[in-house]
Amino acid sequence: MRVLFLSISFWWALTDVRSDAFEEAQRLWLSGEYHECLDACQKELESNESFQEKWYLLGIDAAMALGQYGTANSILEDGLEDRRVSGIKLFPAGHPVALFNNQKDIAAEYLEKSVPYINSVRYSNVAPDSLVYLGRAALILEVDPRVVLEVFYDAGMKASPPLRDSFLAAADLALEKEDYAVAENTVKEALVHFPDDADLLFRWAQALGGSGNDQMGQV
Repeated sequence: MRVLFLSISFWWALTDVRSDAFEEAQRLWLSGEYHECLDACQKELESNESFQEKWYLLGIDAAMALGQYGTANSILEDGLEDRRVSGIKLFPAGHPVALFNNQKDIAAEYLEKSVPYINSVRYSNVAPDSLVYLGRAALILEVDPRVVLEVFYDAGMKASPPLRDSFLAAADLALEKEDYAVAENTVKEALVHFPDDADLLFRWAQALGGSGNDQMGQV
């Protein structure tokens, strides 16, 4: 019994260490230290000792931000071969990766494989972070933007705690539709929860610039 207790204690300690490592990798990503973020992700993925989905996704993002599209594709392919990882996020994430690697047929395949997950939203409980990935794929498939906002993004914005990526996706959608007032309101709401977030502030500036108002007031 004592051996079992010690094993469980060690497992929890190891989990905490890996959680801290991911938080540090996220911090690197958010601060624009993409090389360091990618290095951290690749190191963790090479260890092959824990559930990896979030590391695959963050590694893909970091590689794409650096213009290392081949590296992003390699991380994606490794993730899709990992039986511990679902395609609910990786297939939608794979679409732009394949496009940047001039693999249009594979990009279309990833999009097609996202469809069952998109349709499952109607009758299953899908996590808000997964909904963001599916929502972006749904927009490419020309699903009504209002439906995407309500079905795929609202859940994360209303969650407790709210999901940063849901706000970013909703703001991007509003900016793409040139609905600058909605984009501004979305960002201002997000900044209450995520103050001084560089990505949100950038989108706020885009919204103000699009509306002809260059004054960034109080949140």
